[in-house]
Amino acid sequence: MSRKLLQMAQQSFQQHPAVRTFVYATGILSAIPLGVFAMYILFTLIGSLMAAGGDGRAGGGGRSLLAGLAVLVPVEGTILVVAGGLAAASSALAARGGAAPRAIAAGPARPALAPPGTVTELDDAPAAEAPQAPQAPQAAAAAEPA
Repeated sequence: MSRKLLQMAQQSFQQHPAVRTFVYATGILSAIPLGVFAMYILFTLIGSLMAAGGDGRAGGGGRSLLAGLAVLVPVEGTILVVAGGLAAASSALAARGGAAPRAIAAGPARPALAPPGTVTELDDAPAAEAPQAPQAPQAAAAAEPA
């Protein structure tokens, strides 16, 4: 069941540029808030453990975690709305025949690798001459006629 679901998701991801736009935008926009929340969880955990070691009560850690979630959930909700708007705009532009959504959804361009032994335009460029190493003062003095 999960393999079939994964294949359906991959097929949808490959065939529909709006899905790719939504996934990329969500990932990019969520990276920093999720990183900040991960650090918040870490510091809350450390603080709770230190408090529990001090007086045996660790009830404040759960309340702090809920306070962090109260901030993260609206931020992520906003990010999902923005990513959905980008996907809708991408879909609308693609329906009009625009090239921009296809370029955005395709991701970064990857240069094709030439097979070994193939001459490329870089091979035709003249080789840069190696810089000459400075001569030692003794060698320069010995080279001059006295």
